[in-house]
Amino acid sequence: MNIFVAAALCGALAAPARADSALPETAGSVVRSRQWIVRRGKKPEEEFVGDVRYAASGAKMTADWALFRHWADDWRARGRVFLERTLDSGNVIQARGESAYYDRKADAGRLLPASGRLVNFSRTPPQGGPPDLGQGRELTWRGRETATLKGDVRGWGPRVEFQADRARFDSAPARVTLTGGRPVLRRVDGDSPGAVKADVIVGYDDPRRLVATGKAVGWVVFKDTSTFKDQSK
Repeated sequence: MNIFVAAALCGALAAPARADSALPETAGSVVRSRQWIVRRGKKPEEEFVGDVRYAASGAKMTADWALFRHWADDWRARGRVFLERTLDSGNVIQARGESAYYDRKADAGRLLPASGRLVNFSRTPPQGGPPDLGQGRELTWRGRETATLKGDVRGWGPRVEFQADRARFDSAPARVTLTGGRPVLRRVDGDSPGAVKADVIVGYDDPRRLVATGKAVGWVVFKDTSTFKDQSK
């Protein structure tokens, strides 16, 4: 389970680029759209309307509409918002929602779904193969270090499945912390599948391990018992 959401979102919305559908790459990034509106004065803004596409090194964003407010130093996007980021590790991260907001001064943002829907995200590892998937009612992030999926959180993939009220992803050390509603995590890969339920569950990437605290219960299946010693002898 890799830490990915913060880098994905911040990379896609971090820096304004003065470009329309015909302008070349500017300052390492480019924005294309069907319509580009520039508002000057005391509160200058750049509005991008229709088939908005943002691209920079290792980052992409698409939406139906986007606005950069120079005076507030923030980005807003809405309408089928799609974000993609390739991390230094080679992991490809994608997130989908209906509206996004990013405050450059606070280096923080939020991705929301359409009414009655959920935010979706995925992580594809460098070696390819089936991605890890997840859903929640809201995704927030601060910098490139922390991102949090909130509300009816579910995650599934080739290695683990989990449910919680909140899943917080941190990059140093790489880990995910599940809290709220007595979270449950089930390991589906490897030689020792199992599951755990507790008040707090923390899954670490390197080395891979789980720490469960607060009335923890669970089970593990050991397929190979040849290495165990009989302590009664």
